Amino acid sequence: MGRFKGSRDNKPKGQPDPVPQPKARRPVRKVPSPLRGRPAGYSTCAARD
Repeated sequence: MGRFKGSRDNKPKGQPDPVPQPKARRPVRKVPSPLRGRPAGYSTCAARD
């Protein structure tokens, strides 16, 4: 616990920064997914997600 608190105090902006990055990458992958997938099944799967 002590180590976690220290890291948060040292880099308060470091944690929130990497969190939004992976979230933005997820939608990017969904876009090329249906494009790469020939069957419409891929498109429906991405749309549901």
